[in-house]
Amino acid sequence: MVDGGRKALIIANDQYEQELRKLQAPAADAAELGRVLADPHIGDFSVRDVCNQPSYVIQAEIEDLFADGRPDDLLLLHFSCHGLKNDSGELFFAAPNTRTNRLGSTAVSAEFIHSCMRACRSRKIVLLLDCCYGGAFSRGFRTRAGQNANVFDSFPRQRLGGGRGRVVITASSAMEYAFEGSDLASGRPEPSVFTSALVRGLETGAADRDEDGWVSLNELYDYIFDEVHERNPHQTPSRQVDLQGELYIARSPAKRIRPAPKRSWVPGQGRDIETEITLPFEEAMQGTVVAVKIDIAGDTQTINLRIPAGVADNQRVVLRGRGMPGAKGKPSGDLFVLVAVLPHAVFGRQGDDLTVTVPVTFPELILGAEIQVPALGRSPITVRMPPGTPSGRRFRVPGLGIAVAGRDRGNLIVTVDVIVPSTVDGIARAALEQLRRADAETGPEMRSEMIVVAARESRVNDKPEVPLTDSGEERH
Repeated sequence: MVDGGRKALIIANDQYEQELRKLQAPAADAAELGRVLADPHIGDFSVRDVCNQPSYVIQAEIEDLFADGRPDDLLLLHFSCHGLKNDSGELFFAAPNTRTNRLGSTAVSAEFIHSCMRACRSRKIVLLLDCCYGGAFSRGFRTRAGQNANVFDSFPRQRLGGGRGRVVITASSAMEYAFEGSDLASGRPEPSVFTSALVRGLETGAADRDEDGWVSLNELYDYIFDEVHERNPHQTPSRQVDLQGELYIARSPAKRIRPAPKRSWVPGQGRDIETEITLPFEEAMQGTVVAVKIDIAGDTQTINLRIPAGVADNQRVVLRGRGMPGAKGKPSGDLFVLVAVLPHAVFGRQGDDLTVTVPVTFPELILGAEIQVPALGRSPITVRMPPGTPSGRRFRVPGLGIAVAGRDRGNLIVTVDVIVPSTVDGIARAALEQLRRADAETGPEMRSEMIVVAARESRVNDKPEVPLTDSGEERH
């Protein structure tokens, strides 16, 4: 299924010499994505990282990638940087030497990339855009791709050339921001929300939705869309596809636990039997033995069915030869058991990882704390939150996820979620008032920056305020 060469170019810019804001995630984006794509058991790409290089160096690398492409090569280009547009609405990607008033000569234009793609002989090109644009939000995220620019207008489908396959996937839609991730406890930045989902889907095999051992671009996009939207409902990844057939981006590290395919039917062979069972979440994750009752020619039989650890919801388990008997010595049919897994009150599942969301208080986030976290099938563990932890931050505890035969055990992903009390009184209220006075300028400064960006994009200034009712709803 892997034909031709597989080449990936990862562009990451987080340092800027002029007025553009420094980013935190691009370096982590490049390191994590490059590692997964280069893994011979996953992406098997020849990967080249270009980090914090001037625009002319980036352009030369992009031209080399596409100019040397052969018809059967799979070429992947990933951008992690600021995205900008000029007064004409043309899209540019920022480099360390970029000047916002000289985009044509100091940034990489989308039109340049598109012209290189158009001239390339490769029939399989993937463009991933995880780009930001000005502004900053609270809650530990920095914005990306916030301009009202339709990225797909810069890569029009009808101009890609006859019979060539192109896929463009963006971190967010034209009207939305994408988000950077927060820092890890070690002080190292983690990849953006978009790239985190991309890496996780490839590395764990969770994006292999049909469980055939391969991750297609359609499967990858669907996985990214669900993961990003779950973590941040205000961000919606988008795609433009112009392909004939399916394009496989990576191997799944290991096939899911799957039943063997049904045997070819032969005359006189017994019919297959299908039945369903429902398992509690913990039994499905740890494996169990279930007594299954089936009716064979009016005879009720009980079969002890071993359920392997890590069985997924809606997965089928097969027992060969346990269906209806065949005629005149012909083979019996098979028994197919569809497993339904009940949701857990505390834990969730993402691939081989267990997930849990833990409530914390505002002081614990600000000052740091050691919190007790439940773990499946064992006593609670302690997770250390460093001071200044944002709400929504994820901590990865290795080896406490789901154990599936044939591959490494998954992780426990802990998400902290601040609990905001409806009322505060006494000493707590006085402390919060003192904190608000001490930090009085931060909130207005962040909102002012957002208003400037919004006004610049919409060309609308001094719009009258919309009064709010006490319930927080608009009054019309």
